[in-house]
Amino acid sequence: MPEYLIHYDPEYIKTLYDNILYRDIIARYAIRRQRLIRELVGILISNISLPFTYNSLKKTLGLTNAITVKEYITYLHSAYIFFELSRFDYSVKKQLNSPRKCYCIDTAFGILGGFSLSPNKGWLLENIVYVELLRRGMDVYYFQEKRECDFITKDGPHITGALQVCFELTNENRDREIGGILEAIEFFGLKEGFILTNDEEDLLVMGEVRIIIMPVWRWLLNYIPE
Repeated sequence: MPEYLIHYDPEYIKTLYDNILYRDIIARYAIRRQRLIRELVGILISNISLPFTYNSLKKTLGLTNAITVKEYITYLHSAYIFFELSRFDYSVKKQLNSPRKCYCIDTAFGILGGFSLSPNKGWLLENIVYVELLRRGMDVYYFQEKRECDFITKDGPHITGALQVCFELTNENRDREIGGILEAIEFFGLKEGFILTNDEEDLLVMGEVRIIIMPVWRWLLNYIPE
């Protein structure tokens, strides 16, 4: 939120969040169970980038059916607070039945909105990349077969890109992160993919495939609209 950068007042973010939640969602859709939707928002913001199903959220919230959860998430989407990311599958039925992921329009709501005491830097970067992909007008999915790739982009029937996001590559996650994007690249017949990090920069050549490791900030600045 740009205005926050003028005064660095956390109350501005909290007030803005409360106004959006109450005026654009609770009042607009005449929601009586205000505590329930606030609890749902808390769960979603605490689990950014993690897979979920409507049934799993239903159980967590103690509801009897998942329709209410789906409706509430639709309301949050219509107010541009949260966005759902689907798993890619050539079968539309399988895609609809697969777990989804959720991202927030602005990481400030997660950091300053009182939902997370220690924000995970990895999901912050991942959230930034997802929102930027939306801003660029991309059709975005996540990919998962044996391994997982955070984002793939699609133009019509064609997969155009693969991106993996992590705060830093370490001995513990290196094989997982590289393996995930490499599987996506090979699955869709791409020539290259990106691993976006906080500040690392490198180029991996694996056979005929290139994996470009780049800081998120450089990726953001290097984009030039056509």
